[in-house]
Amino acid sequence: PEIPAYQVSPQSRGSDLIVNPIPASLDELQVGAMNYLEKTFPGSTENVGFLTGTIPSTVFIDAQLQDGAAELGWNTVYQAQYNPLGESSWTPFAQALKSAGVQGLVYSGEPENLAALLQAITDIDYELDWTLAGSNAMDERFIEIGGDAVDSVYLAATVVPPFLADENPATQQYLDLFAEYLPDGKSMAGLGYNSFSAWLLFAQAVKACGSEVTRACVYDEAKKVNEWTGGGLHARTHPATNQLTRCTIVVHAAPDGFEVPDDFEPNDGLFECSEDNVVGVDGDYGEGVTLESLGLSEDDLQ
Repeated sequence: PEIPAYQVSPQSRGSDLIVNPIPASLDELQVGAMNYLEKTFPGSTENVGFLTGTIPSTVFIDAQLQDGAAELGWNTVYQAQYNPLGESSWTPFAQALKSAGVQGLVYSGEPENLAALLQAITDIDYELDWTLAGSNAMDERFIEIGGDAVDSVYLAATVVPPFLADENPATQQYLDLFAEYLPDGKSMAGLGYNSFSAWLLFAQAVKACGSEVTRACVYDEAKKVNEWTGGGLHARTHPATNQLTRCTIVVHAAPDGFEVPDDFEPNDGLFECSEDNVVGVDGDYGEGVTLESLGLSEDDLQ
């Protein structure tokens, strides 16, 4: 059994024996930030570009995002892949985006590469209305590398970002633990919060098993958890049913740091929650690894 911090591949997302504290899905996509961008930048979704690295994990994410954009009625005018180890020059990509008239860019990949691309776009005197990045871009290094070129970049946060710690006690506790036990650690990196939530869910399941801690018991106890916030670290999720959260926080990245846009309208604490934040996707992304495919069943779990 696995209680993962973050799932990328379709083989993982669709596999058995997974209890995900922040579920990912093969047939649904969180589009809360995409809805925000469409509303905030009218007309920009008529000219959208997609860019990702040439590795299976991000190619899959990019495919889901393109399918989600199609469900929303967006028009794609550019799509490409780059070397995930980095390009010797990002200028050709910047020129291609300009030639295609891209107004909004959906980017899946490493934040360092995105920072370099944005610098190249600035160097050719082109300007995007917006860039939508993954949650891994919520990292101070992204802004340090990108500098003034990091502007009009947005991302969707399922966790409460560290810059909102004064409004969320659990986030402050998380930062305090880093300060005490790992002061040089990456306490600001968004995916660290996913990891902590996964560990907390695992610890709660182990505790419930008492002195008889087995794989089967930990899995069964974790599967009983229908509502989960990681102790307040993130939006309400449903590990038992593996249903995507309907809640999000839109984060704006700018040269001076991260912030929640003034026009973002939360309706559930710090989050904006709505059924409209999720759309169905039905691409041929692959299949998960199941017990049946291995000639096993849950009865074999001990």
